Amino acid sequence: MNALLPGLVVLLIAAVAVASLLGPSPALPATGVKSFSSAAELAAYLNDSQALGGGFFGGQLGAPTLMALETDGQAAAPKAADFSTTNIQVAGVDEADLVKTDGDYVYTVSSAEKVVITDAVPAAETRIVAEIATGPVSSLYVSGNRLVAIGSGWSSYPIPLIAAEKAFFPYFLPQQATILVYDITDRTAPVLLKNATVEGSVFDSRLVGDDLYVILHAPVERPVSILAGPEAASGLPDQEITLPAMQVDGRPIELAFPVYYFDLYDYGYQYTVVLSLDIQEASDPVASTFLTGYTQYLYVSTDSIYLASQKTLPPGRFVEETLAAVEPLYPADVAARLDEIQASDAPFWEQSIQMSDVLNEHLQSLAPGEQQALQQQVAEATQVVWERLAEETDKIVIQRLALADGRVTPAATGEVPGHPLNQFSMDQSGATFRIATTSGGLWGTDPSVNNLYVLGLDLQIIGSVEGLAEGEQIYAARFLGDRAYLVTFKRVDPLFVIDLSDPANPAVLGELKIPGVSDYLHPYDETHLIGIGRDATDVDEAGQQFALFEGVKISLFDVADVANPKELATVTIGDRGTDSEVLRDHKAFLFSKEKNLLVIPIALAEVKVPGPWAWGEQVSQGAYVFAVSPDDGIVLRGTIAHGNVTDWQSWVKRSLYIGDVLYTVSDQFLKANDLATLEEISTVELPVVPEIVYDPGLVWTQTDTTPTATDPSFPEGEKDQPAAEPNVVVPPEPSGY
Repeated sequence: MNALLPGLVVLLIAAVAVASLLGPSPALPATGVKSFSSAAELAAYLNDSQALGGGFFGGQLGAPTLMALETDGQAAAPKAADFSTTNIQVAGVDEADLVKTDGDYVYTVSSAEKVVITDAVPAAETRIVAEIATGPVSSLYVSGNRLVAIGSGWSSYPIPLIAAEKAFFPYFLPQQATILVYDITDRTAPVLLKNATVEGSVFDSRLVGDDLYVILHAPVERPVSILAGPEAASGLPDQEITLPAMQVDGRPIELAFPVYYFDLYDYGYQYTVVLSLDIQEASDPVASTFLTGYTQYLYVSTDSIYLASQKTLPPGRFVEETLAAVEPLYPADVAARLDEIQASDAPFWEQSIQMSDVLNEHLQSLAPGEQQALQQQVAEATQVVWERLAEETDKIVIQRLALADGRVTPAATGEVPGHPLNQFSMDQSGATFRIATTSGGLWGTDPSVNNLYVLGLDLQIIGSVEGLAEGEQIYAARFLGDRAYLVTFKRVDPLFVIDLSDPANPAVLGELKIPGVSDYLHPYDETHLIGIGRDATDVDEAGQQFALFEGVKISLFDVADVANPKELATVTIGDRGTDSEVLRDHKAFLFSKEKNLLVIPIALAEVKVPGPWAWGEQVSQGAYVFAVSPDDGIVLRGTIAHGNVTDWQSWVKRSLYIGDVLYTVSDQFLKANDLATLEEISTVELPVVPEIVYDPGLVWTQTDTTPTATDPSFPEGEKDQPAAEPNVVVPPEPSGY
């Protein structure tokens, strides 16, 4: 084959591949909500979607995590009314976390698959009073006399696959979400009230008043033939698609139709199941099931859940538009053959192969010079299609679910250009929804720009600011009332202040450019912001201009004069390689203006051999305690470590205060320090998962690495804890499906 020949084929195959990554469908009406009343309707829809050339039934999303919100705990008669709560985004909406307190007790998720309840007041007598053997849970809620533990684990059951006349039964390992509700009226003896397990993985959850909403992702499961060709149809029994299985207190509960959907194409469908239950009544969960794509972002207000995902496009449409653009470049007989193939009933991928064969045949009939000219024309025409569809698919699709008295109902669908950073890029204020996005910069299109859109609750755009900071992307966002604060970055950190008082006409009020970047913004008061991010060095090397991140940077911004925001104070911690969990999870951030207190975990790195590209070695990890004020700036008061930096189980993850005591939490310890002096008051050892050590002799052993007072690695000055053993509460094992 001529060396130029593969070029045209590559364009067609690339069109298919790019389409599977890009992806959209037609414009949506204001609501766009439909429903399936049966499994047969759902199966027909998915089969039609597969015929468009997309992937078949989806797996599960391992996304990250998206929004964190909480109200004050409602503990019964706390000994200390002054205590911190999990860092939140929206008042009235609580999010689960690794650690909670109610002013009396500290509740922690243990790596040993337990929830530990520690009596924390008085601090000098801190002791564990109960350990609940929950299994693999990852987060908690505490409200009054209720504790909720939520997590995902793996279950196994055989799924038959039939090939020809042979059947075999491999074990399919789906994830299983667990929701456990406890009565903790007696903190020393928690009582299990509700044990719900559902096929799927926990995406996120929220607590609004007493109503718990758990958002799950579950694969759309259907037996799929592993055979190819005409015999495939007879090689697999005709079975309906099933909804995720759920059990509550050992009782099987079937999820029922309707299943809602938004009539959006996606290359990998999944179920998004929203379970709701009243935690005070410990009622059975009520499930609302939606067919969605790969949800990537989540925002929750007191009355709505917003799901957001990248817009996708059937590969068939991409190929269709590519062919429409290049067909005029071919003789009429070739174009007619392509049209005939495209109109056939052959599967999408078979059509693609047939069209490639036709194009190859024609290309081979040309002289070398004609081949080169045709390939150039096709490449130019295809590029135009790619850029147009890249712009169309560089959008985020938003779905709003309305919340009322524990009920979840689909409400609206809309879309905006670009993609958000995280949950802080989204916000609901009254009857408007605001979202900040970065768009462009894909597939050789125009440079990236940043935007802010204001939508009504019908998710139709009513106002926007577009084209901010060309060539940069959003690193942090915060909506506070009628103001939005955006941080973009490429080489310097512009902080934009945007006025949202007129939803139809948002406007940039001011901009500040400083070195480094903020990854998280937090309000200090009405006229000041705290930024946590990374310092950066501007580099101009061999004609390339870029920035290198350095240590963790804390900034205090004055935004009283919105037209001229200022950086009042800044502190940089460590060298390149220094890290903080706050850069990824704002729940690790503890702040109190009244106590002049800021605490963040820091993994400190120091450069041993200086150089422009030198990366620091980690030398310590612990909680860094600061005083912050507009008058005195940012002052480091001290650090609290739980152990050696090489022992990851001693890394401080969270901090909280009760009265005048600062508590820090790692997997291994709960430590209490005097808030005024930072002197240690007490330390409690928490149960940890034993270290798994690989034995070359193929024997797996477990080694308990919890330090003791006689262990030289134990932090100096620690003392043995009281000998009293805590109660261990073991819930009933969930039944298998």
